Amino acid sequence: MRIVITGASGFIGTALTTAAIARGHEVVAFSRKKKTVIPGVQEVRSVPEGSSGLWDLAGLDALIHLAGENVFGLWTEAKKQRIRDSRVLPTRQIVESMKGLKKAPKVFLCASGSGAYGSRGDAWLE
Repeated sequence: MRIVITGASGFIGTALTTAAIARGHEVVAFSRKKKTVIPGVQEVRSVPEGSSGLWDLAGLDALIHLAGENVFGLWTEAKKQRIRDSRVLPTRQIVESMKGLKKAPKVFLCASGSGAYGSRGDAWLE
Protein backbone atom coordinates (compact mmCIF):
# COMPACT_ATOMS: atom_id res chain seq x y z
CA MET A 1 0.00 0.00 0.00
CA ARG A 2 1.24 3.51 -0.83
CA ILE A 3 0.62 5.73 2.17
CA VAL A 4 1.22 9.46 2.28
CA ILE A 5 2.06 10.88 5.68
CA THR A 6 2.21 14.61 6.33
CA GLY A 7 4.25 15.33 9.43
CA ALA A 8 6.26 12.15 8.78
CA SER A 9 9.32 13.64 10.48
CA GLY A 10 7.37 14.76 13.56
CA PHE A 11 6.91 13.02 16.92
CA ILE A 12 4.02 10.72 15.97
CA GLY A 13 4.84 10.71 12.25
CA THR A 14 8.30 9.25 12.81
CA ALA A 15 6.93 6.26 14.74
CA LEU A 16 4.07 5.76 12.27
CA THR A 17 6.41 5.97 9.27
CA THR A 18 8.79 3.43 10.82
CA ALA A 19 5.91 1.05 11.61
CA ALA A 20 4.39 1.36 8.13
CA ILE A 21 7.71 0.65 6.42
CA ALA A 22 8.35 -2.32 8.74
CA ARG A 23 5.00 -3.76 7.63
CA GLY A 24 5.98 -3.49 3.98
CA HIS A 25 4.10 -0.32 3.03
CA GLU A 26 5.60 2.37 0.83
CA VAL A 27 5.52 5.76 2.53
CA VAL A 28 5.40 9.02 0.61
CA ALA A 29 6.08 12.04 2.81
CA PHE A 30 5.27 15.70 2.33
CA SER A 31 7.63 18.36 3.59
CA ARG A 32 7.97 22.13 3.53
CA LYS A 33 11.76 21.66 3.39
CA LYS A 34 13.14 20.96 -0.08
CA LYS A 35 15.76 18.38 0.95
CA THR A 36 14.07 16.48 3.76
CA VAL A 37 15.48 13.00 4.40
CA ILE A 38 13.36 10.56 6.41
CA PRO A 39 14.84 7.09 7.00
CA GLY A 40 13.16 4.47 4.81
CA VAL A 41 11.11 7.00 2.82
CA GLN A 42 11.87 6.82 -0.90
CA GLU A 43 9.75 9.78 -2.02
CA VAL A 44 9.32 13.21 -0.44
CA ARG A 45 6.91 15.60 -2.16
CA SER A 46 6.73 19.35 -1.61
CA VAL A 47 3.93 21.03 0.29
CA PRO A 48 2.37 23.60 -2.05
CA GLU A 49 3.03 27.21 -1.15
CA GLY A 50 0.12 29.57 -0.62
CA SER A 51 -3.37 28.92 0.64
CA SER A 52 -4.79 27.84 -2.73
CA GLY A 53 -2.12 25.34 -3.82
CA LEU A 54 -3.10 21.80 -4.72
CA TRP A 55 -1.29 18.80 -3.26
CA ASP A 56 0.10 16.07 -5.55
CA LEU A 57 -1.90 13.11 -4.21
CA ALA A 58 -1.96 10.96 -7.33
CA GLY A 59 -1.29 7.24 -6.99
CA LEU A 60 -1.80 6.98 -3.23
CA ASP A 61 -3.92 4.46 -1.33
CA ALA A 62 -4.13 6.18 2.05
CA LEU A 63 -3.45 9.65 3.42
CA ILE A 64 -2.54 10.34 7.05
CA HIS A 65 -2.41 14.04 7.84
CA LEU A 66 -0.45 14.84 11.00
CA ALA A 67 1.37 18.05 10.06
CA GLY A 68 0.99 21.26 11.98
CA GLU A 69 2.65 23.87 14.16
CA ASN A 70 4.24 22.41 17.28
CA VAL A 71 1.89 22.89 20.25
CA PHE A 72 4.74 23.16 22.75
CA GLY A 73 5.63 26.61 23.97
CA LEU A 74 3.84 29.67 25.25
CA TRP A 75 0.38 29.97 23.71
CA THR A 76 0.36 33.63 22.74
CA GLU A 77 -2.39 34.85 20.42
CA ALA A 78 0.07 34.62 17.51
CA LYS A 79 1.06 31.05 18.47
CA LYS A 80 -2.60 29.99 18.73
CA GLN A 81 -3.27 31.45 15.28
CA ARG A 82 -0.29 29.55 13.81
CA ILE A 83 -1.49 26.32 15.44
CA ARG A 84 -4.98 26.78 14.01
CA ASP A 85 -3.89 27.91 10.55
CA SER A 86 -1.31 25.13 10.22
CA ARG A 87 -4.07 22.56 10.69
CA VAL A 88 -7.13 24.07 9.07
CA LEU A 89 -5.62 25.51 5.86
CA PRO A 90 -3.62 22.43 4.75
CA THR A 91 -6.57 20.15 5.56
CA ARG A 92 -8.77 22.25 3.29
CA GLN A 93 -6.11 22.12 0.56
CA ILE A 94 -5.85 18.34 0.86
CA VAL A 95 -9.63 17.87 0.61
CA GLU A 96 -9.80 20.19 -2.43
CA SER A 97 -6.90 18.27 -4.01
CA MET A 98 -8.66 14.93 -3.47
CA LYS A 99 -11.83 16.25 -5.14
CA GLY A 100 -9.94 16.65 -8.42
CA LEU A 101 -8.54 13.12 -8.52
CA LYS A 102 -9.96 10.35 -10.68
CA LYS A 103 -8.83 7.89 -8.00
CA ALA A 104 -8.60 9.46 -4.55
CA PRO A 105 -6.96 7.69 -1.60
CA LYS A 106 -9.39 5.17 -0.06
CA VAL A 107 -8.51 6.28 3.46
CA PHE A 108 -8.06 9.80 4.85
CA LEU A 109 -7.07 10.12 8.50
CA CYS A 110 -6.50 13.51 10.05
CA ALA A 111 -5.19 13.86 13.62
CA SER A 112 -4.03 16.92 15.48
CA GLY A 113 -2.79 17.80 18.95
CA SER A 114 -3.18 14.55 20.82
CA GLY A 115 -2.49 14.55 24.53
CA ALA A 116 -3.03 12.50 27.67
CA TYR A 117 -4.71 14.05 30.70
CA GLY A 118 -5.48 10.96 32.77
CA SER A 119 -8.85 10.13 34.25
CA ARG A 120 -10.56 13.40 35.18
CA GLY A 121 -14.13 12.18 35.63
CA ASP A 122 -16.58 14.84 34.52
CA ALA A 123 -14.09 17.70 34.83
CA TRP A 124 -14.12 20.17 31.91
CA LEU A 125 -10.63 20.47 30.36
CA GLU A 126 -9.54 23.52 28.41
